[in-house]
Amino acid sequence: MDNLIGQIAGVLSIVILAIGLLVGEESLREKLSRSKSLAVRWAVYTVLDYGLMLLSVALVMVMKEAGYGFLVTLVAMWIFDILMAVSLLVICYRSGQDLTLGQEYRYSVSNIRRKSTIAGFVSLAVIIVKAAIWDGPERLVEFLREELNTLTKKGAVIVFLCLIQAIFWTSAYILGYESISHIWNAVKISAGI
Repeated sequence: MDNLIGQIAGVLSIVILAIGLLVGEESLREKLSRSKSLAVRWAVYTVLDYGLMLLSVALVMVMKEAGYGFLVTLVAMWIFDILMAVSLLVICYRSGQDLTLGQEYRYSVSNIRRKSTIAGFVSLAVIIVKAAIWDGPERLVEFLREELNTLTKKGAVIVFLCLIQAIFWTSAYILGYESISHIWNAVKISAGI
């Protein structure tokens, strides 16, 4: 079910970017240039994001194998998420490239909202929920760059969203790990190992 929700949210976010780009008031040449840049940054961010996901899974597995409970594993995941979100934002600021595409989503949502307030609101809700669960707080920090104009505000959003994300993913990874462990133990017992 989580995978289906993630896939739907992913498709919706791509649709939001595409619609926002199409209804924008740029020339065709500017739209093509923006699309190329967006595609490259999206690919880089996706590779980084999936790499971090694999590290998160490994972290939970190591914590479980070491015998740590949910709370300690959750705190470790929370700290890991905060460090990774801050690292991604530092990379974006130092490189001058918004790899998170937060500003692109902002541009798209603004364009959509100019055409339809309801569609703009729905787009904004999708972006916020997706950032809170799947994408990470770095995307929302970039999306709300104008509103989060102090380090304290950015830090608060990062800490809060990383907690939400850590609770969600630690729970999911632990359930997956325990399910696989039970299956593996059943196979070992059946095989007499």
